[in-house]
Amino acid sequence: MGTLANRAVALPAAGLTTREGRALSRYCDYQHQLRKIDRELARRLVEMPRSIEELWAKQEERWIVERGLQLCAQNALDVATHLVASAGRDAVDYTAAIDHLAEMGVLPHDFTARFRGVAGFRNVVVHAYLEVDVPLLHRLLNNHLEDFAVFAQHIENYLARPLGDS
Repeated sequence: MGTLANRAVALPAAGLTTREGRALSRYCDYQHQLRKIDRELARRLVEMPRSIEELWAKQEERWIVERGLQLCAQNALDVATHLVASAGRDAVDYTAAIDHLAEMGVLPHDFTARFRGVAGFRNVVVHAYLEVDVPLLHRLLNNHLEDFAVFAQHIENYLARPLGDS
């Protein structure tokens, strides 16, 4: 998997605005958030134990996986809510923000259906509604880790579109 830093979208010239009419600094904030997702994917999660038995046995590694996935989820959801607000839409929660991105043409609908669960995962981890179960961590780590990079690529593609394109 190539890192987002290697696939970075060129920034517009100084003084220009983003697609949503926000200042260039807002665009840079998106890039910063997307790079945070990439750092967590590249530095930590891809090297973590992959078997469920290892996750059960190694509490410290399990915590790293949980925290890394939390950071990826939070950064992705922050970008989602900021883009939605920049478009003048109100998202009542993180899941609605992901749905709005599909309505805006930022995310494909099939990807959106798969990625919506990130909001629930984030809430469980952050608010400790439930103890995060190891099978869930195992499934996210082994089957859905690439979804964060795919999300970031969709955001980069959207921000790179000429103004007026939807």
